[in-house]
Amino acid sequence: MEHLTLDMSFFFPPVRDLVGRASILKDVPPSAAGAIILYAIVPVIRLTNLGIRLVDQSVIEAANAYGMDSRQRLIGVEIPLALPNIMASALYLSMASRANR
Repeated sequence: MEHLTLDMSFFFPPVRDLVGRASILKDVPPSAAGAIILYAIVPVIRLTNLGIRLVDQSVIEAANAYGMDSRQRLIGVEIPLALPNIMASALYLSMASRANR
């Protein structure tokens, strides 16, 4: 159900059309800019979440054994290991924004 909610934004025509029009126009109203940001951030959130969930449990256990708290583990271990997925989301974002022009 979580993926269905996130994927619906890709098929909602007014938001999709707004992204296409906003890339052409120079001055975009603040509400439209907010809608564009909300539309564009969905794949980034999904792929970042996927990358963090795919970190091997033995690496997380090793970080816990070193005495890292959850913030230190996230910043020092999980995000660096999730960087390939985060970069893939940035690539997807740039490709999607170019497709809407």
